Amino acid sequence: MGFRDFVSGLFTRKPSASYSGWRGGFPYTGSKLKGSTVSAYPSQYLLDYDQLRSNSRRNYFESTHARSLIGRLSQNAIGTGLKLSCTPTWEIVAPSWTEEQKQKFTREVEMRWYLWATSHEADAMGKRTLGELQEFEFKNRMKDGETLIILRYSQDAKRLSPLSIQFINPDQIYDELNLNSQQKLPSGNIKQDGIELTSGGEEVAVYIQDPVTLKVQRVPYWGVRRHFVLHPAIIEEIGQVRGVSPIAMLAHELKKLTDYSVAEIEAAINNAVIAGFIKPSDTANSSHALSAIASAGALKNTAAQSEPTHIDKAGVWIQNLKAGEELVSFDTKRPNVNFGAFCDTIITYISAALDIPVEVLKMTFGQNFSASRASLILYWETVEDWRAKTVSQFLQPVYNAWFDEEVQSGRIKAPGYGDSPALTAAWTTTDWIGNSVPSIDPTKEAEADNIRLQQGATTHERIAMKYNGSDFRDNVERLKKENEMLGVEEKVDG
Repeated sequence: MGFRDFVSGLFTRKPSASYSGWRGGFPYTGSKLKGSTVSAYPSQYLLDYDQLRSNSRRNYFESTHARSLIGRLSQNAIGTGLKLSCTPTWEIVAPSWTEEQKQKFTREVEMRWYLWATSHEADAMGKRTLGELQEFEFKNRMKDGETLIILRYSQDAKRLSPLSIQFINPDQIYDELNLNSQQKLPSGNIKQDGIELTSGGEEVAVYIQDPVTLKVQRVPYWGVRRHFVLHPAIIEEIGQVRGVSPIAMLAHELKKLTDYSVAEIEAAINNAVIAGFIKPSDTANSSHALSAIASAGALKNTAAQSEPTHIDKAGVWIQNLKAGEELVSFDTKRPNVNFGAFCDTIITYISAALDIPVEVLKMTFGQNFSASRASLILYWETVEDWRAKTVSQFLQPVYNAWFDEEVQSGRIKAPGYGDSPALTAAWTTTDWIGNSVPSIDPTKEAEADNIRLQQGATTHERIAMKYNGSDFRDNVERLKKENEMLGVEEKVDG
């Protein structure tokens, strides 16, 4: 399709943005102050997706708190990337296979996937591995509220897989300004916010505008067999099509908190420059308070009274005082003693809005063991929730597309695949394993894993993946060799 990356105008709204969508009224931009552009709650007004996305991007680049929120979730939900565990539904696809056959199949699939996922072939730009793309997709979905992904297929026989992943800027989704948002299409579908939907609401195509040529192209989600478009989106309202970032509704708080922090820092710096001042005599003319500094060449703009005075050298110059004058130390009021407590209160509200314990956001665990562990456990429910969304909307569709190419090429043998929806789904069932809950007490965690093994609640393979992302079978083989080496050394020493 040849769409260029949309870099210019990162924070600029499209002039053709449509305000006709799933709610009536005026567009909601995230403002919460009375008298501003819009002062009502978003439930009463149509969401202005372009402006909300612009606000979220600005906050991500300008607010340390916004970057921390997204970074903390990305670090724990995705990390270096979720690992594939191939788990076909054997009762459906191959009930007669032996355990050895099953292990051979899963091993082959996982190794082929690993080779492709850890190469740069997964990225249409050829720069990142699939693990890096997972982090990239998650951060952009959190920042923009959605990502738009094109699955591309190469004809190069030298590639590990024809599949590669291309990201399109959501700003390129084109929705011309018109009064009829539910415009009927020849196929009987409807078009809303640049997305073509069936009468039941299923997304079937997207309209993408090239930012250079301005040409608009309809891109179908599916071809005859292949999957072409993915649209992971954060959607919370009935009838909503475009995604909204979770930090979009916090734009006001994040912006003001950043303004306050910067203002307080500047005030503290300005206060630090003034070491003291001269208290004049009641009976005599006062000295030029900055004459000694001026003579040292550190003072600027002393001639023009309308210009501000700037001191550009550190240190203090003390001049001779006239009779009756007194040198008084400057009593600074900065930083404000309430600054930390106030910021912590606002940060607590912000973190709670995203279901992140404030201890996790600030990376400060000053409470006791039980309280810290409770915070991590509650937070991990949020992590697992975001992981499930990533798997559902991004990873599993990518895996399905990859697996389909492997089967069609004959590199993977999956009898009955494609014969029915049930068989196809049964061959592509998976588990995706990421980092486990950080361990406050590793010994207790290991003991808990042993108990779960005895109960049949988990497997050695799952524990190995959860602990450090390793493969249990590889671990067993390596341990066997290492133990043999240790046995040889013991005999030699004897």
